[in-house]
Amino acid sequence: MVEAKLFAGLLSTPLLLLLFLSPSDYRLIPALGPADAEVHPSNFSTFPPPVSSCLVRGGAFKGFYFSLGYLRGVERKMGVDSGSEVDDFPFFSNASSVHHASNTTTDQIYPIPAPRNSYHCYSGGCFAVVAHLMDISLDGILAIGLDLQQKWMKGEISRFDIVSKFIDEVLPTNPNTPLRESLKNQLNIITSTTALQPNIQKPTNFSSIKKLLVQTSWIPGVTGNSLFVDGAVDGFLSSYKHPVFKEELAEQPWDLSGFKISMSKEDAEDAYRFGYEIAKNNSHAIC
Repeated sequence: MVEAKLFAGLLSTPLLLLLFLSPSDYRLIPALGPADAEVHPSNFSTFPPPVSSCLVRGGAFKGFYFSLGYLRGVERKMGVDSGSEVDDFPFFSNASSVHHASNTTTDQIYPIPAPRNSYHCYSGGCFAVVAHLMDISLDGILAIGLDLQQKWMKGEISRFDIVSKFIDEVLPTNPNTPLRESLKNQLNIITSTTALQPNIQKPTNFSSIKKLLVQTSWIPGVTGNSLFVDGAVDGFLSSYKHPVFKEELAEQPWDLSGFKISMSKEDAEDAYRFGYEIAKNNSHAIC
């Protein structure tokens, strides 16, 4: 029964990493340690989400860039509304470091107000939230993604390596690096259990963020080489039981091009810019 429900869900799952589909090469991703995360009971009638929480969904590869741009557009709008004198939010930063961008002095890259919301996310949406809260530039994300894409196309890595390697490039190399307050206080990652029930977890360190990002984007046969990973699977598959959130990030218009295996840099930039402009020009966008 679980397998049937899982298969049905996969037919409509937002495949953030469809970019990396390959007809062969089934190597294992490195084993991950304990999540080391606080688990919130899934009884949402007694544990409702925070009133100010915002849901950020997946949405395939293009949806990741759209969501990241939208989150940045909201921040820009808030900066203007609060009277903050900042330039229009850059599509690219001047940071010299591409890899492990979180180790740079990000306050100088994005001099904007601190995020105001708590975020609940699943699948590719969590990658957008993490990149946003860590102030990682668009050019940094593009460089990492396109580099991994080229390695996959050359057969140097498996599609099952992509998520883990992408996370390794984004997160600090030192696992003892303190978790910045925005990630500790505002990030809530939704995964699905083997019974396809939602499980909301708040990361406590970078190791748990990596574990949960792998779990919430685990799509059997696409990003994962087994049905489940550590008893979890893509957070989208339990969306029918997700709580109702006060705010939800706007979804990109349905576009099959977002599932292209070889999505170009220009298409990614366009998706980012589209989300950014929608949020910045929407007077009701607060998430």
